[in-house]
Formats: sequence, structure tokens, C-alpha cells
Amino acid sequence: MRIVVALDGSFLAEHALQAVAPLAAQPGNELLLVAVLNPNKVHETAAEWGHRVANEVDTARLAIRGAVAEPPRAMIEDRGQALEAARMEAENGMRDAVQRRLPEGFSVPVHVEWAEDPAEAIAKFAEAQKADLVAVGAHGRSGVKQVLVGSVTAGLVRRSPVPLIVVGESMRPLGVAPAKA
Repeated sequence: MRIVVALDGSFLAEHALQAVAPLAAQPGNELLLVAVLNPNKVHETAAEWGHRVANEVDTARLAIRGAVAEPPRAMIEDRGQALEAARMEAENGMRDAVQRRLPEGFSVPVHVEWAEDPAEAIAKFAEAQKADLVAVGAHGRSGVKQVLVGSVTAGLVRRSPVPLIVVGESMRPLGVAPAKA
């Protein structure tokens, strides 16, 4: 069985990882992690550039000409570098989640997908990987109509090509009996 867990860096997403760990640990089962990043939300980094006195002189010259006085800027990280840094941060975050939430010895491949619609990207990833199950955390912080699950989870309910496990805050791992009162 191939199990995809979608992680977004949140506590509840990591709960989903922990919830499917007993199932993933069974012989023959495989766990895959995916994070979806929106490329439109990753931007280059710019900073003020030049010597302070030079900036004051340039600003004064611009002001005399009636232009908006802004000091020149320098690129510290271009868009390509910013995208690569975001990908690496997501991959490292997933690896950290594995260390925090899974028993020692789990080797789990991590994948980063780029898309504006995370639900669609996760569904396509699950299909491409021939997954048998998808697990996600429920957020429920997007307003009245999504009180129980977040918008990504609601989108996955409609689009997932395979069964979907939605894990809430008070979950217990699969295969673990509830505590007796």
C-alpha cells in the first residue's frame, strides 16, 4: 500500500503523519510525503544598497528633480534562488517532521510540488504515485463554511482519486485502541 501524507508545516499535518505511521510500518507498505508550494508566493529578496552618503546624495538629486526619492536596491536573492530556497526549506521541514513523528529507522521520500491549488496538486501527485491512501490534517480556520476542515482538505474530499484520511487535533494513531475510562 502506498500512502501519501501532505504536509504544510503545521501541527495538524504532522498529526496526520503520526496517525498513519502504524499502517506505514507494516511490511510492503510505503510512505510518501508531499508539500505544495505556491510559486506566486515566493519572491526574490532585495535590500538597500550602496554607501549611506552616496544614497543621501542620490536621494537629494532625485528630490531636486521632483522624483520620488528612493535609494537604489540590490538583489540579494533572485527569483530562481528564492524558489530553490523555498523548496529546500519545505524538504527539510518534512524530514524534521519524520524525525519528530515517526519511529527511528523510517526512510521516507519527500516531494515538493509547485501549484496555486494545493488540493489539485496533492490529488494529481497521489494519482501519479499510484497511491492507495492520502492523509491530511484538518485545519478548520477558513470561516463559517469550513469550520470542520480547511479549504485544502475540503478540496481534496472532492478531488482525491483514493480514500482520504482527515486527522484532527485529538486523533490517535491507526491501529491503537482507545484508552479505557
